Amino acid sequence: MMKNIGYCCIPLGCNEGKKKKEQILVNRSMVRKTFDSKGLPYVSELIILNLIDTLKVLDWNLKNDIYVYRMSSDSFPWMSEYMFDDLPNFKLIKELLQKIGKKVKDNGIRVSYHPGPFNVLASLRQDVIHRAIAELDQHAYLMDLMDLEQSNFYPINIHIGTLNQLVKRQQRSFVRVLNCYQILVKKDLLLKMMIHRISFL
Repeated sequence: MMKNIGYCCIPLGCNEGKKKKEQILVNRSMVRKTFDSKGLPYVSELIILNLIDTLKVLDWNLKNDIYVYRMSSDSFPWMSEYMFDDLPNFKLIKELLQKIGKKVKDNGIRVSYHPGPFNVLASLRQDVIHRAIAELDQHAYLMDLMDLEQSNFYPINIHIGTLNQLVKRQQRSFVRVLNCYQILVKKDLLLKMMIHRISFL
């Protein structure tokens, strides 16, 4: 049986024939104005719904012999703006992530994350680099909460992010950033994330 067929984030197939209110969604989110007004309680509410539906997506995938799945970063709206441990109902969120991790491992599913294109470690701007580091660190923590080991089987994929005429310059910048943060990393989590978790496309 072929086990290398997969897809990214949006589970169109499992919503066939469903009414809108019944549809499975893993990317419920909000605009910045809503985030600012409703805050972490609403963020936590959406995350819980997204994770419950992620479990449903994994079940649908297994029924259809799909064993590769890119999980949605949008399951955690505005994740760079808070620490997961500060979320209301974090205990429930952690339990759901552990259930996802168990289902993934028990069934040999390969899962990954692909953070947005704004995460550019090769940027020539320090503020962009710092935001990218924070976002990637959050993704690595999610993998840890799911108890998925650090390996190429559960990668966090990123693009270097460059234009053709800047390839050489930004490749050097990329390597320089890695070397820098290997020294400045806090509690070596970021170092582990970069060496073991991330695949470079």
